Amino acid sequence: INNYRTAISSVITQMVNDGYMEANFVLDIPRLQTTPIKNHPFTELQIKDIQKYLEKEDPLLLDYIRVLAYSFLRNSEVATLKVGDIDLRYKQITASDTKTKAIDKIYIIEPLQRIFERLQLDKYDKDHYIFTPQGVPGEWTSTDRSKRDYFSKRFRKVKDKFGFGDEYGIYSFRHPFAVHVLETLMKRGLSYAEAVNKMLPITRHESVQALENYLREKKNMLPKDYTLDITIDF
Repeated sequence: INNYRTAISSVITQMVNDGYMEANFVLDIPRLQTTPIKNHPFTELQIKDIQKYLEKEDPLLLDYIRVLAYSFLRNSEVATLKVGDIDLRYKQITASDTKTKAIDKIYIIEPLQRIFERLQLDKYDKDHYIFTPQGVPGEWTSTDRSKRDYFSKRFRKVKDKFGFGDEYGIYSFRHPFAVHVLETLMKRGLSYAEAVNKMLPITRHESVQALENYLREKKNMLPKDYTLDITIDF
């Protein structure tokens, strides 16, 4: 209902601007109070199952998700990546932050390097979008939101295949990778505070507090083995 309200309001706002109506009455219709569904992280086993499925059924979507997971870019940022945004020589991705509109530089780690090299981006125009419905870089005349939604809808086949609910989406890949980085850094001897500080430029959260809240929430969502905590022999 809220989505329909927003869509209709946009149309009527344009009609008001064009002089066909005096006011947008939809703005007087209250929004319904909702509890947003947060993306739950996939487990490593789920990620492996999805990987095997996409390797056969949709390699393009698999590469799309890999870029999101390894770079910690947002869904909308990956959908709007252009060939010219990738600098393999200096190992940098130039991305426009969809929340702040600031220009960010993301380091291209080895797994990302392999993906971009395999896509042979040097064969395409710098203004071509990397991920398109055609399966290869090219032009794509659509809004940024439509591009993002296209891949989200494409992922629905995966959700239907494995029976995942609304609490899972493409963002669900980003979360376990962040938790994994935290745990790996701490295994290497960094304190929790040191690990979080090192992660801040990687995940691009606005503050340490925001990153800590994010990690705490996603870490708690992942199931843990509690065998040793049960002492009742039943």
